[in-house]
Amino acid sequence: MMGYRRYRRGALSMAALGVLAAACGNAASASSSAAASAAPRAITIGTTYASSGSFSAISLPELDGLKLWISLENAKGGAYVGAYHRRIPLKLVAYNDQSNPQTAGVLYNITSLSPRTR
Repeated sequence: MMGYRRYRRGALSMAALGVLAAACGNAASASSSAAASAAPRAITIGTTYASSGSFSAISLPELDGLKLWISLENAKGGAYVGAYHRRIPLKLVAYNDQSNPQTAGVLYNITSLSPRTR
């Protein structure tokens, strides 16, 4: 059981880093002129989760892990973004897909295209 927890903690850490890298991708590759521009007020991370159905047993703990990671980062003032030379608070937008693949697909598109997550 301890090995599973360590694996899961490592997997959540890697997933969180991947989400942050994706969220900061444009900022990290920005030119020096962009560094002089105003930093965003927050970095919004969008995700889907299943609160019911066959995927809820694995989805809810992962959502809790993401919430924990965001709260830990925000306790430090947010995630450090080198292009702006400062920490920027993180915000989570999560949609319940109810373990339905079609719903998850629609919500994924909403999450990735929504101005709330940009």
